[in-house]
Amino acid sequence: MKIPPACLSNKRVLLYIAAAILLLYSSMQNLGKQKIA
Repeated sequence: MKIPPACLSNKRVLLYIAAAILLLYSSMQNLGKQKIA
């Protein structure tokens, strides 16, 4: 069973976007903690 390259790249892009959002979210929380402290 072969996976089309387009499908694979879409999944990879989604993974990258999810990782970027997580990083952004964690950095925002860190900034908030620093402002409060």
